[in-house]
Amino acid sequence: MKIALSFLLLITFAIICAHPLRDDEGRIVGGTTASPGEIPWQVSLQWPSGTHYCGGSILNTNWVITAAHCEERPNNCKVVAGAHDVERPSGREQIRNVRAFYVHPKYGGGVGPNDIALVRVTKPFKFSSTVRAIGLPPPRTYPTGHGLASGWGDMSRDASGQYARFLQKVWLPIHSQEKCAQLWRGSSFDETNLCAAPLDGSTDTCNADSGGPLVQGNTLVALVSWGPSPCARPNAPGVFVWVSYYLDWIAQTQQRN
Repeated sequence: MKIALSFLLLITFAIICAHPLRDDEGRIVGGTTASPGEIPWQVSLQWPSGTHYCGGSILNTNWVITAAHCEERPNNCKVVAGAHDVERPSGREQIRNVRAFYVHPKYGGGVGPNDIALVRVTKPFKFSSTVRAIGLPPPRTYPTGHGLASGWGDMSRDASGQYARFLQKVWLPIHSQEKCAQLWRGSSFDETNLCAAPLDGSTDTCNADSGGPLVQGNTLVALVSWGPSPCARPNAPGVFVWVSYYLDWIAQTQQRN
């Protein structure tokens, strides 16, 4: 699996792709539990066993967007929409098999730029109060202010693997690209990325939040990609894929497939 990759920075901590495992209730890191149906575009990418390993967002009835490092063989994963408790499903979730992953052609694997992929499901989603699509942003529009991140990732501050059972959410401040590049000097941070999280390390996304959304209103502005290890470190805000940069590729991929 590509999501198990780790790299050591030349400074004081490691950077990681955000990947899988599990626990009960609590936070992304420093967040809160979402209400059932509060984030209807959020999906859980799961292995056949039902284990959550990555997040994603519904773009329309046939397509989900996620991180490229979340790619799996179509017969080795499934997409679950409308989920809240990934330990004990309610039976109202919409479970879809994967027809194909379409990874950005310039993604080089591991921690790096172009960490974006589209997933086509084999059967359309049925939109409802708990399952619906998220909108895309205007072209090349860099977001400011705060964004809402969500996922079932690790909630621990020590990489101990306290993975969420219930969907978590957290508001994160979005930093300028100049600030992000300064904070992540010497890393894989790229012009196609943005970073978001308080600089005091109080909250952040973490392992298994990968591919999940950062939204403003009904607009998807970014996807969880990588960050520090352990998660939520001072002056090391999580790094996201800047979705607005990829609108042409998203549209072309859906049209061709």
